[in-house]
Amino acid sequence: MTNRITSKVDDLLSDGYDFKFSEYISEGFSILNKNVGGFIGYFGVFVIINMATSSIPYLGDIVGMVISYPLTAGFYLVASRISKNETYEFGNFFDGFQLFVPLLILMIFTTLISVAAALPMLAVVGFELFELFIGGLANDPATILEMFESLSYPLLFLTAIPFVYISIAYGWAPFFVIFHKMSAWEAMEASRKVITKQWFIFLGFGFVIALIGISGIIALGVGLLYTIPFIYCALYAAFNDVVGTSEEDIKDDVIDHLVV
Repeated sequence: MTNRITSKVDDLLSDGYDFKFSEYISEGFSILNKNVGGFIGYFGVFVIINMATSSIPYLGDIVGMVISYPLTAGFYLVASRISKNETYEFGNFFDGFQLFVPLLILMIFTTLISVAAALPMLAVVGFELFELFIGGLANDPATILEMFESLSYPLLFLTAIPFVYISIAYGWAPFFVIFHKMSAWEAMEASRKVITKQWFIFLGFGFVIALIGISGIIALGVGLLYTIPFIYCALYAAFNDVVGTSEEDIKDDVIDHLVV
């Protein structure tokens, strides 16, 4: 991790930053529309690759997870080229595979920690299922449905907090790896610290862009080809504005991002 990005992260943590919610949504659409055919085409390839890997016997899910980060990185890398008015071609969508090893390590780390964070929530559901098995009622679908309906939702909510927090807090870790060549753990910590500064804003932002993404289900789901790439472009726009995605973006003076 360079001293420049370390300094930038420290400044964001000490001085705060302005999260321009609506501007990132607008910029996400702007980036997407400048190469809408490329993004739609790549998303189609993305879906086909995932379908192909999922059909691999026994190892399908593992293979899918291994290549998911490099494939996703392609959206961010092309979005970066577009936002900086750099030349690009369709093959640049696959540049994420040049960072295959660091992204693989990041995927392993975040998956392990996310699973650990989900354990309390899974334990609550698992305990109820265990009671059903003990009672010999697990083969009754109606009984299982009643079990889920009778779960203690306050308890379920409380035990879900660690998983939800981690899922949001590590959201920028891939950007730190892709654009600033951080190690997996450095990227995770940088992401966690910066996002935690305004965690609820990020939660709301994620919710809104997810709704826009889901809205693509209209028109028999064809709209997803447009709205899902938008999510990646909007996420990129937010990171690029707050942190920056090149050495030129990282300035000692971060006054543009300070909270007035």
